[in-house]
Amino acid sequence: MLAFTKRHQKKLVAAVLAGGSAAVAAYYWWESDWWTRSQSAERRGTNDSTADLQGILQQRPRSPATFEEVAAAEESRESQGPQTASAPEPLDAGLQRHFESIQSISDSTTLPQALRDLQRHVARLTGVHQLLDLLREGKKGHGAAATPSGKLETWQQLKVAAFTNAAASAWLLALLDMLLRVQLNILGRHLFLASHLCSNSEMLSEEAGPETPGLQVSRRAQTMFLDFAHFLPERGSAAMVELAGAAAKKFLMPIDLTDRLGPNDILGILSRIHLEVEAQAGKQGWATFMLPSSSEEAQYADAYPPAEPDYTALQPAALLARDEEIVSDMLAEVRDVIGTAKFHAALRASVQAVAARTADGLANSEAGTGLDKLKLPLAKLIPRVSAAGTAALDSSSTSTRDCLAAVSALPAVQQLCASVYSAGPPL
Repeated sequence: MLAFTKRHQKKLVAAVLAGGSAAVAAYYWWESDWWTRSQSAERRGTNDSTADLQGILQQRPRSPATFEEVAAAEESRESQGPQTASAPEPLDAGLQRHFESIQSISDSTTLPQALRDLQRHVARLTGVHQLLDLLREGKKGHGAAATPSGKLETWQQLKVAAFTNAAASAWLLALLDMLLRVQLNILGRHLFLASHLCSNSEMLSEEAGPETPGLQVSRRAQTMFLDFAHFLPERGSAAMVELAGAAAKKFLMPIDLTDRLGPNDILGILSRIHLEVEAQAGKQGWATFMLPSSSEEAQYADAYPPAEPDYTALQPAALLARDEEIVSDMLAEVRDVIGTAKFHAALRASVQAVAARTADGLANSEAGTGLDKLKLPLAKLIPRVSAAGTAALDSSSTSTRDCLAAVSALPAVQQLCASVYSAGPPL
């Protein structure tokens, strides 16, 4: 399939980039005042037709709707319009329409469920809710926070947990968004080549050759591949929370609970935490947070029961082995994409868009009260920081939906999707 893709690289790239936005420089953490509300408004920009919610995860059984539903919808739409029985659809038009269908899946299907899972794991790992409960019990004279020393210790832990929650939520939301987009566009390209190009008899005879059987991706292989997106919220989130927690401790250590801070001071702390997280995570490799290692793929896949109904036992062993090989190849391609500068640029831009929305949320929570112009003790600001991090992963929030729409419209994100769909990692 790679040989076929290389022969059509220029046409593929031209088709999926038709009408796309021009490239712009990624926003960098060290640019001055990136967290301000004015720059946040610049990052939001205008939403295009594909800017909404993105995702592909569902609650177990881990078998979300795949591209067969998209194909059925396209066939239904075609049946309602004028039919042309002459020449097949031009390659460029078919590519563009299929690419847009994939982005529509990314923007509108099952991310709400994925975010609920991610929010639950982050809350458990940071312990924010447990610490707040301890403080409430302490007010009633119960628990570890009932004594002055216990109360102080609980507040110190909550201080770190709140900033950890805010920073980790921004990174994990962006990482999950990028992972799902990369997976969908890789799988979409495979299915387009299998179902659209290889169904054309002329293409079969002139282009596909002996590679044709390898283009097919079974429903089981699709499900297995998409299931790996659960790794990030279930396991990768722990590593990210650990990094964010270490960075939060580093920058909050010299700041006392009674120190008076303003909104810009809080956002400055968050920006330094983001810088530290980016530096440390970059050393480990972003794939560490997003996928199991290649040697752990089989073990991770076996940890989940198959979707019902399960007909695996009725399939020939050769077909099952072929599915596993296809999934392994696609996962290797995901890792290759994650290691590119283009992915890093899209991730940076995405995290900054999320962080800018967090800045908006913090500023808006004080708007009209006069508190946005005052400096308050850090202890009074901690609950607002914690709430901002939790809200970032709230799939029912209008603010979260707007944030994801802004991420979807980022030129760096659109270019990454087009590049993955049209070319693949070797090109």
